[in-house]
Amino acid sequence: MGRNQRLPQQRTKSYQPTRDVSQLTVEVWEGDPDHPLDHPDNVKLTELVLKYPERRSAEDGIFDLEYSYGKEGLLTVRATLQSTGQVVLDGEVKVFGDGTAPPELRTELERLISLSTTTQYPPKPTHPQLRQTGRNVRPTGSHATGPAAGPAAAPKPSDMPNQTAVRAPAGPLVVDGSNLAWNGCPPRKEGGKPSFAALQAAIKSLRFKHPDRDIHVVVDATLRHDVSDAERPLVEAAIASNTVVQPPAGTEGRGDTLVITLAEELDGIVVSNDNFAPFQRANPWLRGPGRVMGATRSQGVWVFTPRTPNPAPFPARR
Repeated sequence: MGRNQRLPQQRTKSYQPTRDVSQLTVEVWEGDPDHPLDHPDNVKLTELVLKYPERRSAEDGIFDLEYSYGKEGLLTVRATLQSTGQVVLDGEVKVFGDGTAPPELRTELERLISLSTTTQYPPKPTHPQLRQTGRNVRPTGSHATGPAAGPAAAPKPSDMPNQTAVRAPAGPLVVDGSNLAWNGCPPRKEGGKPSFAALQAAIKSLRFKHPDRDIHVVVDATLRHDVSDAERPLVEAAIASNTVVQPPAGTEGRGDTLVITLAEELDGIVVSNDNFAPFQRANPWLRGPGRVMGATRSQGVWVFTPRTPNPAPFPARR
């Protein structure tokens, strides 16, 4: 199937064995069709065995192979004999994973955790920042006049609103970079592309608002293919310098799995507008207080607010 297709999708192709056979092995691959099969971007998802009811000649063994992608992230592979209509293969592949980190991802995670922390200096604000003193608010650097210009009285307990404190995780911010790169961009069907410049602006804003937190930026392996030609070298340079990271080749769930695993391992906060529906069952903490932060871009200004992902629907019974 082509890249960037909306789900669900279904494709069927016919194949003929090259010799008499009783069974065949069907390899299911994911990657870039413009690259050779052994390219790092091409990953073998699984192998499925097609079994004939009895040994068949090459001419009598022709079958239709049907691939079906569901909205829930499952790939179904079905083979049907043309001569009899009999189904000789019916299997499923978890394309987007179940939230369990494979060994390759665990190795990458340990590497990220071992990296030394570098001091980040927040950029100076481009707009006057509000400073609150008691019950009076005044912009710094301005000449306030009137009653608010005098010293403010200390607030009394009765003046403070009744609020229940919610403890937010103390770890780093783990940014779903591919999700933020699409924020505010036209959809694919209208020719839209994700913006790496927008992602960089979001990270700059996060560093200003949260100067004391480490920030991990995770992108899908496909982001460098999705951005404009002018931005592709910037994405590749960021990956090479570890400014942003992508999951190792063959990782189920792409960047989502690495985002979730990092946030859980480091007691961090996920920054994303995704609901992570396929992962909620294995990671119920995603819907806990303070575990996910949403991001909104309006006229170049990024705003980050706590959010609770919508609950994932229960899978339909078969």
